[in-house]
Amino acid sequence: MIAAIGLAVLAGSMAAGAAAAPGDTGRLFWTDPYAQRFLFTELDGSTEQQVLPSDNAVTAYDMAYDPETGQFFVPILYRVATLDAYGTGEFHLLNTPPIYATAPESIAFDTEERKVYVGNADGSNVSRMDPDGSQGFGFSPVGASGTVPYLGIDPEKRRLYWRSGQGNELSTSLLATDAVAAPVGFPGTTVSSPKAMLVDRLTDRLYAASSGDSRIAWTEQDGSGAGDLDTTGLDTQGVSGMALDSVSRRLYWVTSDSVMWKSLDDSGSGRLIEADTAGEAGGMVIIRAPEAVDAPGIAGGDQVGTTLTCSEPEWRPDAPEARFFMAPSETSFAWYRDGDLIPGEVGGSLLASEDGAYTCRASGTNPGGTSQSGLSPIQEVEAPGPTGPTGPTSPTGPTGPTSPTGTTGPTGPTRPVCPPKLTPLVSASDFNPRRPFGRSKRVNGLRIKLRSDGRVNVRIEPSLRYRTRGGIATWRFKARTVRVNRSRELRFTLPRKATKRIRANRGRVKGAPVTFILKSKPAPGVDPGCALGTTQQLRTKVVGVSKRVGLRRL
Repeated sequence: MIAAIGLAVLAGSMAAGAAAAPGDTGRLFWTDPYAQRFLFTELDGSTEQQVLPSDNAVTAYDMAYDPETGQFFVPILYRVATLDAYGTGEFHLLNTPPIYATAPESIAFDTEERKVYVGNADGSNVSRMDPDGSQGFGFSPVGASGTVPYLGIDPEKRRLYWRSGQGNELSTSLLATDAVAAPVGFPGTTVSSPKAMLVDRLTDRLYAASSGDSRIAWTEQDGSGAGDLDTTGLDTQGVSGMALDSVSRRLYWVTSDSVMWKSLDDSGSGRLIEADTAGEAGGMVIIRAPEAVDAPGIAGGDQVGTTLTCSEPEWRPDAPEARFFMAPSETSFAWYRDGDLIPGEVGGSLLASEDGAYTCRASGTNPGGTSQSGLSPIQEVEAPGPTGPTGPTSPTGPTGPTSPTGTTGPTGPTRPVCPPKLTPLVSASDFNPRRPFGRSKRVNGLRIKLRSDGRVNVRIEPSLRYRTRGGIATWRFKARTVRVNRSRELRFTLPRKATKRIRANRGRVKGAPVTFILKSKPAPGVDPGCALGTTQQLRTKVVGVSKRVGLRRL
């Protein structure tokens, strides 16, 4: 339940020796497989470990985060599941096809191509699938041998890392099913049976923990050197989860007793909190609150009645190769007139109905917290001035001779500059939506994903049509203007009144198909000539509506 855990700072005391970096707003997540639970703590060390709510108690040795949906992927026996990182407890088993992995143990998520990779602890193969569990298959990287209990991924460089068997080397290959594996060694270090690997993009070093002697080592990816991380006086016993904060340059790891950290610039180290796990802890993920690196822009006319638009600012990026995430999964806006907040206006556009000085700001939210950008520049909007009196009419002069009219050439077609093409996808399901779509109660809803070739403001007008005895009835959702930057997912709840009407008519009208219609068109301010080219209407029949589930899958 978001209200219970949400994004507020939980009560608790900072453990002895913890030292938070300034502005550390975010969370550390890890698994406790032997106790069948998922744990987290605040990045500033202000709370003890907390249990992340889950509808199911499962044994999971690793976790991977999807920044677009705000959920974790977790590998469990024969299956892969998702867990909501916001703390709602929503847990779903994916409808995974045969993935050739009898004991999924490690997991990684390719944020570029949106693919899930699963390592098999019972054989030298890796499984790949879509985020919904479809299009799955297993493959054995060329050169791999033994089990694959640990996985790492670098989406930007298109590389996959793993440990095969109990050797003292890691292996790496391109993210391709026919790629040849290459060894990655740690020469001159004490590391053995490396695990919990991650990549530091700044130095291009690969870090891994040792299974044998409780050490952490690094190696240059170009093979130019390697070394042990100085962890003198720090708890490194049984490290199975590590993550690197790309902002503070702190490397975090979890043991059965502690969450530890060390600055990679040697500026400090220590224990963040005391941990209490039932055994060896699992994969770690850092999610910091979003941070805007610039202010949003504002555009529009200068007369009352104009539509103003607020552009989304640039946010600090994720570093999935380091198991670090910071980009927002949800964005909203606030509008101000003459310095005063305009209540209820949270969209990216605003109709300026009064004169004044308008500004806006953006808010970004992810499971690590919420933050606001700075204010945009001021856009002055003025009311039209009064019309002056009409002067006297001058006498009409004589009409001159009319010149012959020349021939008029053909007018060429005008090609408007249009926004990128939109591709809407829709699914219907029973879900527990995040803010602001709901609290703890499950509701019926629609998931809408918009994909585009680039950034574009678009107005969407979703509706449902269903058959009644009196004809076709329509339920219209509230229209919204959103900004799509290649991919954007929205969720719309189906009000209880609409659900009751659809259910009632399904009992009286045989079949009673439910059709979802999504209309998308350019937001105000776009050349009207683009409307025909970009307005799309997607008619998708919903299989049915049941009393237990509501809207089923399409």
